[in-house]
Amino acid sequence: CTYGDEYTDNKNLLDLGVVKRSYPHLQVLIALGGGTASTGFSDAALTDEARRTFVKSCLDLYLDTYPDVIDGVDIDWEFPGIGDASRPEDKRNLTLLTQEFRRQLDERSKRTKRSYLLTIAMPTGASLLPFYEIEELAQVTDWFNLMAYDFHGAWSKTTNFHSPLYAVTDDAYPLNNDDAAVRAYLDAGVSPDKLVLGVPFYAHGWADVAPENNGLYQRAPKLPKGTFDGSAYTYWDLAENYIDRNGYVRYWSDEAKVPWLYSAADRIFITYDDPESIGYKMAYIREQHLGGAMMWNLSSDDGSLVRAVFEGLGVRD
Repeated sequence: CTYGDEYTDNKNLLDLGVVKRSYPHLQVLIALGGGTASTGFSDAALTDEARRTFVKSCLDLYLDTYPDVIDGVDIDWEFPGIGDASRPEDKRNLTLLTQEFRRQLDERSKRTKRSYLLTIAMPTGASLLPFYEIEELAQVTDWFNLMAYDFHGAWSKTTNFHSPLYAVTDDAYPLNNDDAAVRAYLDAGVSPDKLVLGVPFYAHGWADVAPENNGLYQRAPKLPKGTFDGSAYTYWDLAENYIDRNGYVRYWSDEAKVPWLYSAADRIFITYDDPESIGYKMAYIREQHLGGAMMWNLSSDDGSLVRAVFEGLGVRD
């Protein structure tokens, strides 16, 4: 286990320590892996010895160095059994790795007289769920962080919503939505209070999109330049430069409960979440008695989205 960036990680963890002294109820988990840093998981989880060594190295690196800051671990393997660095046995090995984290965290709890959280980032695409032993993972984790976004994106051939709450009539992908994903986990035996619904603070876009249906469900032959290098946009950028500005019109799907933007002049379509759509998602969390919400990520917000989460869950200042 190593730092992603030693200087940045240490600075952030020291800063979080300062925050926790003012807000002692705050809990901080260290996330391992991620969308661009998961290639080492297959080797780390391959054997009993490899798992023991890897888990110990992570706990020694983070919990020993920052015992008053870090309250647990979040496993973010994207994705077992998929990609060049994967193996068919990754599915089982992820469960064994998670069990080893739980075992070593529990042993540490006996020594330190405190409890530690163990969570895991889980997919919401129906094609990915078969790569996980969902019921066994639920038994040893405190909750699942459902990555309820990227149902569609730069890889898609037609424009669509990247984080719809519900399916839309006649959508070619009826399982690509938050509600279908939550139902799949509930059907797999996961308690609703162990499901934390993810919401995106970023957007996906496509270029050279025809104006029919205001750009929705149209062929997407090109990608636009997003906020930074790729074709994704931050919400703060949309709020400043796109939403009902510079020829970009906001439209709303009353079935999916999410908005989109389309510019007829630029022929660009953008799928995103805003305070209104997040309000519907927070109501859904309450209605379904889910465990809460998580966001990816805070740096993409202008403050209005996290406020919508805060207010939508009924949190009080």
